Amino acid sequence: MIDKTISHYRILKELGRGGMGEVYLAEDLKLDRKAAIKFLPEHLTRDKENVERFEREAKAAAQLNHPNIVTIYDIIESEDQFCIVMEYVEGESLRKKIDDQTLSVSRIRDLIKQLCDGLDTAHRANIVHRDIKPENILVDTEGRAKILDFGLAKLKGVSKLTKETSTLGTIQYISPEQLEGKEVDHRSDIWSLGILLYEMLTGEVPFKGSYEQAITYAILNEEPKLLNDIKAKYTFDMAKLLAKDPDKRLQTCRDVSTELNSINLTGTERKKFNKTHIVLSIITITIILLASVFFIFYPEGEDKSIKSLAVLPLENLSNDPDQEYFVDGITDVLISDLAQISALKVISRTSAMQYKGVHKSVTQIADELNVDAVVEGTVFSDGQKVRITTQLVRATDDRHLWAEKYEYDLKDIFSLQTEVAQAIASAIEVQLSEQEKTRISTVRAVDPATYQLYLKGRFHWNQRTPQGIWKAAEYFQQAIDRNPDYAAAYAGLADCYVVQPAYYMTLPDEAYPQARAAALRALEIDDKIAEAYTSMAAVRHNYDWAWSDAEKLYKQAIALNANYATAHQWYSELLVHTGRINESLREINIAYELDPLSTIINMQRASFVYYSRDYDQAIKEFQRALELHPNFSFTHLYLGYTYCMMNKYDEAVRSMQKVKTLSQGPRSDAYLAYAYAVAGKHIQAKHILDSLLILPEQNLNLSAYSVALIYIALGETDQTIHWLEKAYMQHDYELNHVKVDPAFDPVNSDPRFKILLQKMGLEK
Repeated sequence: MIDKTISHYRILKELGRGGMGEVYLAEDLKLDRKAAIKFLPEHLTRDKENVERFEREAKAAAQLNHPNIVTIYDIIESEDQFCIVMEYVEGESLRKKIDDQTLSVSRIRDLIKQLCDGLDTAHRANIVHRDIKPENILVDTEGRAKILDFGLAKLKGVSKLTKETSTLGTIQYISPEQLEGKEVDHRSDIWSLGILLYEMLTGEVPFKGSYEQAITYAILNEEPKLLNDIKAKYTFDMAKLLAKDPDKRLQTCRDVSTELNSINLTGTERKKFNKTHIVLSIITITIILLASVFFIFYPEGEDKSIKSLAVLPLENLSNDPDQEYFVDGITDVLISDLAQISALKVISRTSAMQYKGVHKSVTQIADELNVDAVVEGTVFSDGQKVRITTQLVRATDDRHLWAEKYEYDLKDIFSLQTEVAQAIASAIEVQLSEQEKTRISTVRAVDPATYQLYLKGRFHWNQRTPQGIWKAAEYFQQAIDRNPDYAAAYAGLADCYVVQPAYYMTLPDEAYPQARAAALRALEIDDKIAEAYTSMAAVRHNYDWAWSDAEKLYKQAIALNANYATAHQWYSELLVHTGRINESLREINIAYELDPLSTIINMQRASFVYYSRDYDQAIKEFQRALELHPNFSFTHLYLGYTYCMMNKYDEAVRSMQKVKTLSQGPRSDAYLAYAYAVAGKHIQAKHILDSLLILPEQNLNLSAYSVALIYIALGETDQTIHWLEKAYMQHDYELNHVKVDPAFDPVNSDPRFKILLQKMGLEK
């Protein structure tokens, strides 16, 4: 088989073989890339039905596109052999990692969460894997879990799994309903995830036997012995995954992912629960202690592999409160510089700054932010000189990997910041591209006074309040007045204008043209500034409705700075607006990984679930977001929308009343009227509506979209379409959601509504 060419794939070497086929590494001669080719066993291709099943399931699997699922490239029939061509993943199987017993509890949770994300995408496409086990999961060199062999998956309604796939290695992970020959759904995969998690935490599978019938009996009739031990040690109720009745299990992979947050991570390594394992643990501890002695005396052998980090707020030692913005600005620049490194995940400023003044251990903070290491330090400035002390701390053992002190004149602050960023990059031994080396070593040319105005602008913009945004715009403009060629200040000003319509501060026709001008000026000065591309994309997206151009700009921003959470967040909005819900969820999850404590990202992450019509899960996500930020009006707003869709009218009205309390204005009145109308309280709804309709007579702005929202709830279709047309003329920011908003489902078949979508470019 080696060196044989099949279609346009040249076989290079064998990767492995098993009951479901042989796998080879191949070279794609057309696209010049590596691929893995799996040949279906001959005994499964002897009859037409099996061949058709193979083709059908391969086509279903090829529809999946997710970073935690191995991508299917092609399906080929050659010389009576059937093979499936897929992404080649460099790494090792999860089986090897389990057998090596090297996984910490934190790492176990991370891997299972990744599997939940991948399976959730498959389940939403009505595809069930049916064979989740360690051998069908690869962990690549970057630590990403990849699910393979969806060739055994099936679309709902397709015939049951064939007996030929049943082996001792497989049957230990199969659900009771699957063993009984019943029709299975996605909850069968949740059972298998539970088996996998049980094994990773304890080192053994819950149901064992020397032959197939014994294992089958155990799965159908027995309870795992270590459920209580797991609950006591890890505060995690494994029974929620391993209930024999599918209706009593956690119902979605998202539920599983949420439950995983309760796992106790105080112990870094899993332990087995019997005497033999205790003896082995003692031996292991002895080896670790000996190794520790070795590493103390031979630090060059230390593993410093860091793939993610957070720059914690630097401490101000100047005893001058007015210097806080300056110190925070240095933190911000360090984050921005390190974020240029594509191989490194860097937590965004919004989440990192929430640890300012918080006294938690490095290990605890790193766990909460899901990073390998943190950078912490202090800043002192007397107005002439700046002294920075920084250190890099590894999270797993709270060990200082690197520390340094720097002192520069204030006028050389940019050289100082660049040197610190370069030193950190060197300490974590991350590979930099030539372009990244250039970016991170470039010293900004701007006078200190202008730079301090810029830092003040970013300080206020990051507060994300109307008052903070106005103040930020003033400082950015002052920086521009001092230095008309300062690209960063123009990008900051563009950001201020972009968010104003979303916060109901100015009308779109006023804000977006100014945002466009500022972003264009920034790009004229520096065409490598990701923030400016992001702002320009937002203008093309939210104002011009030039969806394709906007998407290209967002992708360009992300290519320049893959760690810029705002670019991922705003791009995810475009994806949801155009109806690409699954893609939007993946993109907002990237933003969430980069900025897990962000108010707006947590809210939008939940709102996208609402748009997917998964209302029960949306409620859970909104409640989680409110635990982090209880007074964010937009979260209460979308929670109210969700209750409306679920016909929970009292809860919906209370949520909208909370919005009105937190955010006074005509829009919050309209949201309350909408809830009243949905609840059948038309008198109260029309009373508010009448008060809104006279606003133009008082020279006050009226949101046409919010009026349309009330009319749709009142069941008045003609008025709904009329006010949606007015919203179109106003370029109303909220109109972007109209294609996916469940509130407007009653008119989505109306020809006038379809014409509106066509004018917006949302429908052909």
